[in-house]
Amino acid sequence: MMNNENTILEQSVRNIFSHIKCPFDKYYARECVTISAEQHTVLACLRKQSKMTHHTLCELTNKDKPSITRLLDRLEMKHLVQRVADPNDKRKKYIHITNQGVMECEKISRIRESIMQHAMRNINETELVTFNIVLQNIMDNLALV
Repeated sequence: MMNNENTILEQSVRNIFSHIKCPFDKYYARECVTISAEQHTVLACLRKQSKMTHHTLCELTNKDKPSITRLLDRLEMKHLVQRVADPNDKRKKYIHITNQGVMECEKISRIRESIMQHAMRNINETELVTFNIVLQNIMDNLALV
């Protein structure tokens, strides 16, 4: 790819991140959302499967163990998750989403769905498929770096 095309791609990626972040920030402030996107990702994983180990969360979120531990510490302080010892192995802990965590996760999921529906207006299926292919190619290329 030529240098000019690289610059255009870089600017486009920067612009799309900025344009995506802005409505999320507005909605989150208006709806009093107090957790980060990363914390929501953890809650969403736990919402799908009621209990998980640290290791499973690391794999699902592509985060290292110290990062997941910090995220869980913050979520636990907000009473959105709970660590529970395995009755058969006290060294092993399971992470459970609390009822409050489920409600917060559902609220954020509704916000995200609303924003994405708005973002996808006037985009036909062919354009969306092409966009997803290009994004996947970029992610595959970056995985090799």
